[in-house]
Formats: sequence, structure tokens, C-alpha cells
Amino acid sequence: MNRNLYVVPLLAMGLTGQGVASAGVVTQTIDVSVTVESACEIATSAIDFGAYAGDQLTAPGQITVVCNTGVPYSVALDAGLNFDGTSRTLVDSGGNAIPYSLSYAVTNEAWGDTNVGNTIEGTVVSATGTGGPETFGVEGMVYSTTATLTGGVYTDTVTVTVSF
Repeated sequence: MNRNLYVVPLLAMGLTGQGVASAGVVTQTIDVSVTVESACEIATSAIDFGAYAGDQLTAPGQITVVCNTGVPYSVALDAGLNFDGTSRTLVDSGGNAIPYSLSYAVTNEAWGDTNVGNTIEGTVVSATGTGGPETFGVEGMVYSTTATLTGGVYTDTVTVTVSF
């Protein structure tokens, strides 16, 4: 009979859950995200007309744009630092000026910033980013002149704006 006395207390402990391990599963989610911001980079090459003696000259330049894939963007050229109200001009240290133009090499249209900066009328080139470099040709032209030219270096600085 002693034997049954020991079994009953052990069964009672098991029924109340004391001393028995139980397992469970609880889950929760983690939200994971990343934001890829629209981004573009730009590089330009100089346009150098070389020596000028009054005859019309042309010279090429390049604008290279890298934008994230799928990002729509536009490329505009302002009037330059020496715009005379009519055209872009190259100016020497004495203020002497030689007019010139810049055009989009693909269409030969004047390249400006109409509806962007509105400093000079002309086309604004639009494209969509591919994630790789996209190169746009710029054609510069110095017009022929019969005016007496003063020797020296004539320069201008044009700002290229990529809007995206």
C-alpha cells in the first residue's frame, strides 16, 4: 500500500503543471525598407575654338549625365556670364566681345534654358536615366566678323543645369 501513496502525489503534481516544461511559438514581423533617392551627376568638357581670325569657327563639347534608372531629367544651358541681351558672347579682359552660339548637336537647335532659368531662349534636352553615362553633344559656333579684333583670350562661362 505504500507504493500507491507515492504515485498519487506525483500524478497530482503532473496534473497541476508544476515541474513540467511547455513550449510555445510567438511571431512578429519586421518592416524593412530602403529609399533610393533620385540622383544625377554631371560632367562637362570645355569648348575651345582655338585661334580666331574673323572666320566662322565651330568646336564640339560634351555634357555627360548619369541619373538613376528611370529618373526623368532635363539639361539646360544658361546664357553665360557675358550675355549681351541678344546672344552669348566671349569677352576679353578689356571688355571686347565676340558673339557665339551653342546648339544641341543632334538637332542643331539652339540650346538654352527656356522654361527652366529663362536666361536665353532655346531648347532644353530631356531624357530618362539609364543608370549609366549618357553623353550629349554640344556644338559651339563663333560667327564670322569683319570687325577689327583686339588680340587676347576671350572667354565665357555657361552653367549647365540638370533638373530631375
